[in-house]
Amino acid sequence: MIKILIFIILSLFYLFGTNAQQIEAQQLNSLRWLIRFYQSDWSLTETDCLKIIPPNNAGSIICGVNGTEQYISSIHIGPIYKTDSGDPVNFDLYFPSLNSLTISTGTGGFTNRNNNTSILDLLDNPNQKVLERIDAFTVVINFSNGPCELFVSQAVHDQVALITTSCHILPENGDTFTFNSAQFPKLNSLNADGGPNKNMILDFQNVSKLRFVTLCRIYSYTPMDLTNLPNLGFVENLNIEFVLSGNGLQGQIPDYPNLWLDKVDMSNNPDLSGSIPNSFCSANQISFLNTTITKLPDCLKCLNGNYSFTNNIKLPSSVEIEPNFECNPKLDNNNFIMTASNTSIYITGVNLGYFVANDVSPKINFKMIRANTVFKYTPLSSNGSTTLVFSAFRNISFPISWVSDKTVVESAEVTKYNLTHLELYIGGQFNQNALFSIVDSTDQNCIINIFGPNIIRCVLTLSSPLRTNNIFITLISPYLRFDRILPVKTYPVVSSYSEINTNGGYLLVNGYFGLSPANSKLVISGQECTNINITSSFWECNTGQLSQGLSNVTIQISNFSFPMPQIFVNPFNRPIQCGLGDRCSGNGQCVNGKCICNIGFFGYYCESRLYEGGVINPNSTAPVTSITANGYDFSFNMVGIQEVDDLGSVVKELITSKWNFTSYIFNDTQYLNYTITTSDNINILALIQHSNISRVLSFANQTFTLPPGALKLSVDINNWNYYNNINKLRVVFSTKLEEQDFIECEEIDPINYSQLDNSINYLKIIKNGLSFYGKFMPVSISDGRPTYSKNEILNKTDSGLVNIGINLPQCIQCSIDPDFSLLIQDKGDSCNKKTKTWVIAVATVASVIGVALLFIAGFYIRKYRRNIKLKVQIAMEKLGGETKK
Repeated sequence: MIKILIFIILSLFYLFGTNAQQIEAQQLNSLRWLIRFYQSDWSLTETDCLKIIPPNNAGSIICGVNGTEQYISSIHIGPIYKTDSGDPVNFDLYFPSLNSLTISTGTGGFTNRNNNTSILDLLDNPNQKVLERIDAFTVVINFSNGPCELFVSQAVHDQVALITTSCHILPENGDTFTFNSAQFPKLNSLNADGGPNKNMILDFQNVSKLRFVTLCRIYSYTPMDLTNLPNLGFVENLNIEFVLSGNGLQGQIPDYPNLWLDKVDMSNNPDLSGSIPNSFCSANQISFLNTTITKLPDCLKCLNGNYSFTNNIKLPSSVEIEPNFECNPKLDNNNFIMTASNTSIYITGVNLGYFVANDVSPKINFKMIRANTVFKYTPLSSNGSTTLVFSAFRNISFPISWVSDKTVVESAEVTKYNLTHLELYIGGQFNQNALFSIVDSTDQNCIINIFGPNIIRCVLTLSSPLRTNNIFITLISPYLRFDRILPVKTYPVVSSYSEINTNGGYLLVNGYFGLSPANSKLVISGQECTNINITSSFWECNTGQLSQGLSNVTIQISNFSFPMPQIFVNPFNRPIQCGLGDRCSGNGQCVNGKCICNIGFFGYYCESRLYEGGVINPNSTAPVTSITANGYDFSFNMVGIQEVDDLGSVVKELITSKWNFTSYIFNDTQYLNYTITTSDNINILALIQHSNISRVLSFANQTFTLPPGALKLSVDINNWNYYNNINKLRVVFSTKLEEQDFIECEEIDPINYSQLDNSINYLKIIKNGLSFYGKFMPVSISDGRPTYSKNEILNKTDSGLVNIGINLPQCIQCSIDPDFSLLIQDKGDSCNKKTKTWVIAVATVASVIGVALLFIAGFYIRKYRRNIKLKVQIAMEKLGGETKK
């Protein structure tokens, strides 16, 4: 109660204290720069965060309090009531606590005070330590002598891969857009929208990586001064004109299968020879007069020399047509379905002609989209048939028929799942006089119980619980099929167990157990846990005495049994793990069965002295814990994340290779921050910390001390999409064990596993009198709660590569947290030096109380039965070179 009252008092102090304080001076000046630059109507005189924004303004600003001053954590300017407050004086913006910056444009468009300043340049400095989100910026680009007089920064734009132009070309402006390798060294894709009638010159100056050019609403493409035709296979466009008359072209014309040509004019190029490619058949106008072209595609051969008939085909006399050539026009399809979104029929085929007036039928609702290949017909009735005449003169006609199905599926979802039945909701437009059916992937019918013009509900009976977290269903209408893969929240899922020992007693299991989990059983090693309370998200029960170590867990619901993650049972009397005589090698104190080392010593039993040397090797491409000392590089790498089933087989794997990297220094600690976000929104965060001072940290409700020079690797995994409700995660790391020093000591085995769970407690790599010491503990954080996590060696290769797996239960937010140190390996009288690969993986009696796990990211603070996750994403600060440990 006292804690709650203190929290309330502090909260009130924060709320009321903020009103009386002012924004820190440098941040206030930076905020006022933004107000002037974006011509906002925010106050330039107020100093209180709560008074900056005028009434009825859609913007927002969020501030916190640090001592006697306010600090800005979020800014959203706009939509903007334009207010001219004069030009701001440029300086490096200072927002050390700013997490998010959003600039919204109003209906009047972008509201920069001028285009000669890049705000990204002013933000690109070490002051922005936590800025992770910038939204709604129109980044201005300088096209040299082009119509957009915009500023470009080498630092900002050197990574650009895609440019979408949206410059308004005015009559008095120029018409040249220059792209060069200095401003855009990595540009590989360009989208250009021609807009209104206006000539536009795209000048590419040594943009060596450019591979894709998309031209929209650009109806004429005229390269000048060409002697060889370029290979434009990467260009995508609709109905453009390819005008290359009088350019001195020579040789064979390349094929352009991606171009939809409306007009091709390559006349007056007497050295242009060879054949006209098939891709030119889509052009309605073709001119190759005054060339030496000799071969034609089939579409032009089909005209049989009657080029004047179309009045748009002009070919030289040099062309040759085989005397026995037979023209074979054909349709790809004769039967069509008109839908709610498409009331016209698109007919595709080959050699269908050029749609000459008075030579086609019907005269209305029938048009050519692309010569010879694509035509459009709009029927006057919803069902029927007709004969389309593409050319009466050439006797090209085909019968077609059509039906209508106006079914529309707008949404579909699983509304209920209870292991034996599944309820579906489908929204859309449905003909009440038509027959519909819904089936799953096994053709099991979903019984429709509600059928309306805009809604269908049905119940699918299942022979057994779903084995995946998705279900494939098909809605079958009179003429259409709509396939959908729908997510299902399957159960049971276990995300964490509370600690328990061999005496048994109270157990809390977190996860998801369905909407009606009553009459369910949780069984541990054949012993039922007596239920206290079961909800959809947690399960409380009492268990009898248990055997120490790992125990199998089964959940029984509705006569179905599900294997769950194993639970670790601690010994009631936990063993003292302080080495020989419980003395911590004479270099520390034994506290609660664990060694607390004296200053200058470290190791599981404080058996080694800390090495005060070595160079930390920051890696900008991957989270690698790497230390170089005495001519050897000690490193530990994150390889990937695996989803494994209950038998240990890998069902899905994410190789963690493409990281985004930032770094910073804060409170004498160097942070290397790595992130990956996949296309399906899986987010991986890895954070390496290094400091030359001793630090006291906490993870999973456990506090531990990191010595000076230690490396700490934390990893977060968020939003993993699991294949089913039983699988778990495994984070895989690797280290290279080349020719290491082997020190033969009686008290150390080369590989030693826990007697209780075979889990690794720590790893030692010994070389040149030093040991690279990696410490793991059998605990992780799963959805904010500590739980057991097994560390295991997965495999060793002949080349000395060792892969280590850290196992996690099924969690939405998962965290692991090991650490590494460099120690001096003392040799006793009984130790003889040999040369061979040696990995020491010592695991004492495992306990959930272990020390830090050194891999996964995130800081968790448990307050008032809530877990608050603090993620640090801070802007870059250049790393130092050599770091002492």
